Order: sequence, then C-alpha cells, then structure tokens
Amino acid sequence: MGIDADRQYLTPLGRPVPLVKGGTFIDELV
Repeated sequence: MGIDADRQYLTPLGRPVPLVKGGTFIDELV
C-alpha cells in the first residue's frame, strides 16, 4: 500500500506513524 514500515517517527502523542512514500503521514489508520 506504499507504506514504508522501516521509516517511523514518534508523534507528540507517542505513537509510531508509518511514513508513506508520497510524504503523507498515516495517523487515523494506525
């Protein structure tokens, strides 16, 4: 689905969010 699971960062809420190659951060689907 274009999600690069190897690239994650912690949001201010402390939950990991996968980075999509398009530059969009998935937040609701985590």
